Amino acid sequence: TQSTWDYSLAQMETQELIKYLGIGNKKTRAIVIDYGKSKSDMAECKLLLEEKLGERNQITNAMLEASTRAGDMRYTLDAQDYFFFVLVGKTYAMRHCRSLLEEMRTEFYMSNPTAENGTINEGTANAKFLIELFLKYNSPEKFDKTAEASTKVQDLQILIHKGLKDAMEGHDQYKEVEIKSLDLKQGAMTAEKTSAEIKSMMYWRNCKLCFIIACVIIAILLYIFIPIIVNATKQS
Repeated sequence: TQSTWDYSLAQMETQELIKYLGIGNKKTRAIVIDYGKSKSDMAECKLLLEEKLGERNQITNAMLEASTRAGDMRYTLDAQDYFFFVLVGKTYAMRHCRSLLEEMRTEFYMSNPTAENGTINEGTANAKFLIELFLKYNSPEKFDKTAEASTKVQDLQILIHKGLKDAMEGHDQYKEVEIKSLDLKQGAMTAEKTSAEIKSMMYWRNCKLCFIIACVIIAILLYIFIPIIVNATKQS
C-alpha cells in the first residue's frame, strides 16, 4: 500500500548517527565537556550518565554500552577516571564508536594538557575538538570505505524505492482516471437515454395538442356552417 511504501522510504532516508557526545569526570561525577543538538536526547542521556558515573568497580579502557529511549550510549572509562561517552542511533556501527571514543580521548588530552593531573573542571576545558568529531563521525562514508559503499547502496535503494513509489502512484492515477472515464461514459449513456424518452414524450404530447386544436376548429366550423346549411335548405 501507499503508506507502507512511504514508511519504508522514510526509514531508509533517516540515518541514525551521532546524537550527543562528551566527557565526564568520575571523581566529581560531573560532565566536563559535551556537545549535542537535541536537548531532549541530551537530557535523556544525562540521566543515564549520572547513574554510570556513580557506579563502582568499573572496567577501565573497555567500551561498554547502555540503552536509552533516545538511542544507545557507548562509553569507556580511562585510568585517570575520565568518562568518554557517545549517544548514537541503534544502527550506528560499533567500530565507528570505538574509533570515535579513542580519538576523543587523544584529542582531549592534547587540547587540555592539565587533564592528566585531574585539575580540569567543568567550563574550563577546550571543547572545540568535540564539534569537529561530531561532524566527522556523522559522515562515516568520508573516512570509511565500507560505510561509503553502504551509503551508495542505500542511496540506490532510495532511488529504486522512489521509482517504484512513483510507478505505483502513476498506476493508481491511471486507475482513478479510468474509473472516472467509465463513470462519465455511463452518465452520458444515461443522459442520452433520458433525452430520447423526453423527446418521445414531447412528440406525443404535441400530437395530442394538435388533435385537440383540430377538433376545436372542426367544432367551431360545424357550429357556424350547420345553421347556414339548414336555413338554405329550408328556403329552397
